[in-house]
Amino acid sequence: MADLLANIRIRAFDGFSRVTNKLRNQLKQITDAQLKAQQTFQLAGQINLAAQSVGKFGRVARAAIAVPTQKFLEFEQAMANVRAVSGEISSNQFTKLAEKAKFLGGTTEFTSVQAAEGLRYLAIAGFGVEEQLAAIGPVLDLATAASTDLGTASDIASDLMGAFRLEASQMGDITDVLTATFTRSNTTLSTLFETMKLVGPQATDMGISMREVASMTAVLGSAGIKGSLAGTALRSMLQRMVNPAASARKEMRRLGLTVADAEGNLRKPTAIFQDLINATKEMGTVERGKAFSILFGTRAAAAMSNLVASMDVGKLQEFLKGMQNVAGVTQQVAAVQRDTG
Repeated sequence: MADLLANIRIRAFDGFSRVTNKLRNQLKQITDAQLKAQQTFQLAGQINLAAQSVGKFGRVARAAIAVPTQKFLEFEQAMANVRAVSGEISSNQFTKLAEKAKFLGGTTEFTSVQAAEGLRYLAIAGFGVEEQLAAIGPVLDLATAASTDLGTASDIASDLMGAFRLEASQMGDITDVLTATFTRSNTTLSTLFETMKLVGPQATDMGISMREVASMTAVLGSAGIKGSLAGTALRSMLQRMVNPAASARKEMRRLGLTVADAEGNLRKPTAIFQDLINATKEMGTVERGKAFSILFGTRAAAAMSNLVASMDVGKLQEFLKGMQNVAGVTQQVAAVQRDTG
């Protein structure tokens, strides 16, 4: 009798194995993202019923199947979300996005689902498929380097790309400039963003690069002037340089200060700062402070004074020089933080 029961159990388990193997093969063949999710639920239910039919063997099998099935469903839904906001894309393009998310999920601390969510953030920001593929890696590295979430890193990087009118193909350079700045100065990714988003569009109009703005932001941050306070000060400084009030124009003439070159373009900020150093070096603190207030307004005067002072001792030039060699810094910082072994 015992042998008979044992044989029955073995046959039941063999039958169950054939059913589950067949269903697993069907599960792998589903290709459409939305159809996959619906059919997977149905197949999982069938597996569950089959598992229940063989008692304790079923309980073990259900536990083994439930976790990978749930993860699969989460990834398929995440990729369906990407497709929903990516506009008209081909099956081949969608496959590239899915493979990229899987690759990043296997090579970073982020899961494939989180990488897919990162692609969705970029798609919402207007990135095309190829742009998403080019940008997602640097954005993930930025999130790791700054110890922030993927949504924040994506928003910051894409917003500053727009503010400085850069291309998605330059995302690696954008993240490297940001990482180099917040790892070498008294700033964070958040305060850096608050500053640069305010001054970026106007700086770009005047031919001032992201590296130059980042360097000035770093210097001000080290002086305790950061975030929107620094951004407002830098924006006001630029506005007053190109459109000075009557009193400021008079003060410029008195100091012999020229802000435009022969073609009518704004001179490099460092050149203007050096002229200010030369023009005010013999002044007392009161007279110098008054001159800066007239030229740049009360709110921006303190920031301008700090920038000129840092220029006078070589700090601004040193930071600017360092910013010319930042390629790969985000990836390096992220790699160190991921090396927990």
